[in-house]
Amino acid sequence: MPQYSDMGPEEGSSHSDGARATIESRLAEIDELTEEAESEIERLKSQEQSVPLQIGCAFLGLFMMLIVVIALFMLLAKGFVGSWLFYLVLVAILAVSLARIRRKIIGSSQIKDLRNSRLELEAGLAQLEAERNRIEHLMTILSSEETGE
Repeated sequence: MPQYSDMGPEEGSSHSDGARATIESRLAEIDELTEEAESEIERLKSQEQSVPLQIGCAFLGLFMMLIVVIALFMLLAKGFVGSWLFYLVLVAILAVSLARIRRKIIGSSQIKDLRNSRLELEAGLAQLEAERNRIEHLMTILSSEETGE
């Protein structure tokens, strides 16, 4: 392999230009991967944190539906309030609403999977940042060698 001292001025500059282009393309690739990892981490954090909110909203919907049905019975069917039909409708609404809530609830194993995925991505992101710092250091060394010539 030829040394810098064995090369002419045009050979050394073309070699450093090629190295600079390779470094810049690698930096662009790492930046793109970093952005993707950061957006995926934010998505996973959002899913982890939204579980209590989803449960709360689902229960609020259940109670609102019960209130609406009771109000409708009070306005339109006063004679049926307290009868078996009234209670049957309330039980049916409870059953349907609880079934919907059960489908929406994410299990603890799924939350652990989300957390593990997020932690793996954060570790990978740290590696990408370390690689980016190493490549930037190489770019600095290359720049200092070019100015030192």
